[in-house]
Amino acid sequence: MRKKLGEGRLLPDTPDMKAWRKEFEKMSLSEHDNKLRQLGLGDEEIEEFNESFKETKKTKAKA
Repeated sequence: MRKKLGEGRLLPDTPDMKAWRKEFEKMSLSEHDNKLRQLGLGDEEIEEFNESFKETKKTKAKA
């Protein structure tokens, strides 16, 4: 049996991940929302993502 990965664990920084991150950073929040809905997330989960995303952006701006 495989051990379940911890929540919030960083994904490996592969070339695919770098390309995805570049595309992801160019998206608006509404585009993020649409992409997350396509992946099967509900409104509550999307709102949680948006709050986390905004906090991360604020932290990066202060640094």
